[in-house]
Amino acid sequence: MRVGLLEDDDNQRELLTLWLEYEGYEVESAATAARFQQLVRKSPPDLAILDWNLPESSGAEVLSWLRTHYGLGMPVVFCTARIAHSDLVHALESGADDYLAKPLVRAEVVARLNALLRRTAHRDSQVDYQFGAYRIDPKRKQLLLEGEVLPLTQREFDLAFYLFQHQDTLVRRDQALAAVWGQSAELTTRTVDNHVSRLRRKLRTEQTHWRLTAVYQQGYRLESPGHNVTPYTHD
Repeated sequence: MRVGLLEDDDNQRELLTLWLEYEGYEVESAATAARFQQLVRKSPPDLAILDWNLPESSGAEVLSWLRTHYGLGMPVVFCTARIAHSDLVHALESGADDYLAKPLVRAEVVARLNALLRRTAHRDSQVDYQFGAYRIDPKRKQLLLEGEVLPLTQREFDLAFYLFQHQDTLVRRDQALAAVWGQSAELTTRTVDNHVSRLRRKLRTEQTHWRLTAVYQQGYRLESPGHNVTPYTHD
C-alpha cells in the first residue's frame, strides 16, 4: 500500500515516514505542494496525507487538486494543529475523509489509516458522475453530453470536472488555477479565462439549460438547472 505524504516540517515528515514504513506502507513524501503534485502525477498513491497549513499553498488547495484529477477513489487524510470544530467541518466538507490532530500519536495514526482503508475499500474506480444531461468519467477523462463524448483537451476536462464539482458556487480564478494547473508562477488568471471561454462553447449549455457565467472581477459560476449529482456505474 502506497502513501503520498505532504508535510513541510522535516522532523514531522521523517517521523511519519518512519512510522508508516515500519507498518509496511511504502511512502513517497514531499515538503511542498508543487513537489507533491509531481510525485502524484508520476505515480498516484493509494492514500494521501496532507498537512493542512503550508507556507506557499494550503492543504485545501491540494485536496481540491486531488479530487479534480483523481476523483473520490483516493482516500485523503489531513493533519492539522488547528482543531477548531469549524476547521474540521470545512476540511471534511471539502472532500477529506478523515483527520489527524497534532501532536500526532503513532498508535492513533496507524489505527485511523487502517480503518480508513477498510472503510473506503469499496470505492469503485469505475463510478462516473451524472450532472443532468452530462456524465463525467474520471477514469477515462471524458465528459459526455447525452452519451456523446465532448472534444475536450485534458485541461478543459479537468476544469469542467472542477466546475461541476462546485456547481452553483463561485469559483475564483486563483482557486481554479491552484486546483487544475497546480502551483506555477508562470500562469495568470487569463489562463482560466481563455479555457472557460472555450469550455463554454464545447459544453453546449444552450441545449441543457446549464449556465457558465462570469462573476465580475471574481471568477465563474456553473449554474445548474436544478439537477443533483448522482453516481453512475458502468455496465
